[in-house]
Parts: sequence; structure tokens; C-alpha cells
Amino acid sequence: MASGRTLAPGASEWHLETGGSIGGSPTIVDGTVYIGSDNRPNTPTGTVYAVDAATGDETWSTDVRTVDASPTVVDGTVYVDASSTLRALDAATGEQLWERPMGGAVETAPTVVDGTVYLGDANTVVALDAATGEGVWEFRAQQLNASTPTVVGGTVFVGSSPNVRDSDDRGVFAIDAETGDQVWHHQTNGYVDSAPTVAAGSVFVGDEAGNAYRIDAQSGERRWSSGTSDAVYDTPTVANGAVFVPALDGTLHAFEISGGGRWATQFDGYLGVPPTVAGETVYVGTDTGTLYALNTQNGDQRWTYDSRNETLTGATVSNGVVYLGGDAGHLEAVQAHSDASSTGSRVRFGTVGHTGAWAGESVAFGELDFGGDQPSEPQPVHPDDIGGGSDDTEQSDGSSSSESTQGAGSGASNDSTRSDGEPSTSDGTTSGSASGSPGFGTLTAVAGISGAAALRYRRTDQSREE
Repeated sequence: MASGRTLAPGASEWHLETGGSIGGSPTIVDGTVYIGSDNRPNTPTGTVYAVDAATGDETWSTDVRTVDASPTVVDGTVYVDASSTLRALDAATGEQLWERPMGGAVETAPTVVDGTVYLGDANTVVALDAATGEGVWEFRAQQLNASTPTVVGGTVFVGSSPNVRDSDDRGVFAIDAETGDQVWHHQTNGYVDSAPTVAAGSVFVGDEAGNAYRIDAQSGERRWSSGTSDAVYDTPTVANGAVFVPALDGTLHAFEISGGGRWATQFDGYLGVPPTVAGETVYVGTDTGTLYALNTQNGDQRWTYDSRNETLTGATVSNGVVYLGGDAGHLEAVQAHSDASSTGSRVRFGTVGHTGAWAGESVAFGELDFGGDQPSEPQPVHPDDIGGGSDDTEQSDGSSSSESTQGAGSGASNDSTRSDGEPSTSDGTTSGSASGSPGFGTLTAVAGISGAAALRYRRTDQSREE
């Protein structure tokens, strides 16, 4: 428990053992941490917890079905995906207010904006009344397998990771938030398994083929794309003028918003959780149980923390404390590098873990400044600067070196050529993936599950091969 003493960055404040695996990033609102866990030993249900952020004491807990994603807390209500049912709980007591059975297994976090809940549900995106759970609209695509939605500028953005090889539905869908009509669809080289993030009037995603993308949020046209060292299975975040993209081989890539690599650092273990930024520090954890704190400008390591969990969730920072969970069921509070809170784009839009600074209000395109150069014209991107990756590099005149078609409902395949290389060098750059090109493989079959679950699956599969 915290005692009011001054702790060094990376020191443990407190921890709480839940008994079930925690799969989603914590949400912190009004001094309370909200998390969900899956089934505890010898119990048929998972649990939603409300925990005092200062002490780690449990405020309340409510048994539900298995929870794989982050709760969303808006206007005194906790919205949580519990297996195939969306539930709304009273944030003060944990009492259930309503529930809405979904058509299939739901493993995404709900997003709440202007009194509407948006949720990815297999091949459907649904909009529900936040007060009652009644349906507003549904959007369907034959092979969608929607990610957690991100809602900005009256538009719902979802990644698509269909469980059909070479499906034309892979990529990003933009849907009108009021009507549910498709605005555009941008087809990427590989599947997009995680929530898109939005900044500088653009949508940023990574795909399982090992690429990062900047897509114009209103037209769906590609601004730039560049290679990463391995598959990207979780949400990028934008802050301090950079796009932070986690690659599965353990490399965190930092791209300039305008294009081009800033730095890349490779850690031990796999990396399948969303990074978060607070102040001048980016925080990310691996499946070796280590939380890393890095300088956002150059990737230099500030400190590390060895968790009681092995596979970690994404971290969320609130008032100078880092909160994270993981596979062993420990919720942990760790002293951050400064008194800042998470300010990156994914937290700002209330997707996969957020803080109380976000209150579920609508946000217009270009309303927020995430720092850095944000030119109106695309800038050249050079994949060789960060190693490996796509040859589909958009030029400064807006053309692309390989043909691509965007627009409502369709897009041409955009093949990516990637090179094998060496792991990160000591100066923070990378010359390619230490694990080789990802391509289509075992993880394609589990597209749609959380980053932490994907890491566990890959580690188990690797042990079988050995």
C-alpha cells in the first residue's frame, strides 16, 4: 500500500491480486481504477473490480462473464464487454444497470461518445443507447471481425481482421456515427487487429504484415506507409509529434507524424500491448514481465520495472502513477517518471483504457494537437531508415510507389516486400526483424483477440515447436 513517501521512478506503490488474468488496460476515473478479469480458479465467472487508486483497496467487485478488454467509464457508468454480453454497471456500487446480449463472442472494448455506445461484434459494428442498451444501428460486412472502435469527427473507425486469408475486408472501415452508413474502406496489406488511433486529421494503424499507416480520416486516402520489424497486433498511440507502434518481435517503433522513422528500440520478449505516453515518457510492457519507460524523443531507457505478471496489459498513467495488469491477475501501481497522466491519442479517445480527463464527449478532426510537424502535404517515408518493411512508400507528391485503390467498400491488394535483418542496434535504430518476416501464420487464426492473449498464444505455439 502507498504510504505517502516519495518513491523513485519504477518503484512499486501497491499491488492487488485478483485471482484471474487481467486482459485489458486499466481505466482510472475519479480516483478509482476499473479493471476486468477472466475466470478465477474453480469459478464460472469473471469479475469487474473497482479499486482505490491511492491505496489499492478494493471498493467493489461484481461477478460477470469473462472480461477480456478494458472497461469504459463515462458519466458514472462502467461499460464492459463480458464474453458475449455488453453490461452497464453503476460506477459507485457495481450494481448492474442493464445488459445487452450480442450476436457472438465479443473481445473488444466499448467506446462511448455523446450518449452512444459503439462496439465491435464479430462481423458487425453496433451502436447502442448508452442509457438503455437499445440498438441504434448495425453495420455489417461479410468478413469484418471488427476491432475496438475509435470515434472522432462524427465517424467510427474500426480495424478489420477477418479470419479468411486474403479477404478484401481487411484494413480500416470508416462509418458514419449517426447513421451507420459506410464512409470509406481502406484496404491494407495485412489484417488490422486493433483499434485505430486518430491525430492530425489522420487515422494511424499497424497491420499483421508488418506495416504502419497514416490514412486521411475524411477521404480514406493513404498519406504514407512504412515497414515495421514484425506484425503489429495492438493500437499505436500518437503523442509528442510521434506515432508509437508496437511490433510483436519486441520492437517499439517511433515514427514522425509527417513520415519517417524517429527511433526504434527492441526489447527482450514479444510486444503486443498498446504503448502510452505521459509527459516526455512512453511506457510499454513485454511478455517477459518487464515494463519499460523510454524517452519519447530518442528512445533512451529511463527505467524498468519487473512485474509480478509475465504477460502485461497496456499501461495507463494517472497523476504520476503507472497502472497495469497481466496474466497472473496482479493489478499493480508503479511510480512514474513525472506527475503527468497519459495524454496519447488512444487514451484521449477512450479506447482500450483511459483516464478521467476523457469524458465521452465528441471530438472534431484537428481539434487536438499531439505535437510535432503536421503538414498538409504528405512527406516522403524511407523504410530503410528503420529497416525492413513495406516497399509501398508514398512520395511527397502524394503518389505511391505501388498501386493502391481506396474508396467505399473496396481496395486493391497492396503487396509488401520485406527484408530479413538484424535486431536493434545500440544507437536505437533497427535494421530489421530478429524473427524474420511475419507473413501469414499461426497468429492469423487468432486475429481479433487481445494483444496479451496473442502473446500467450504465440509463446505456447513456439514451445510446441521446440
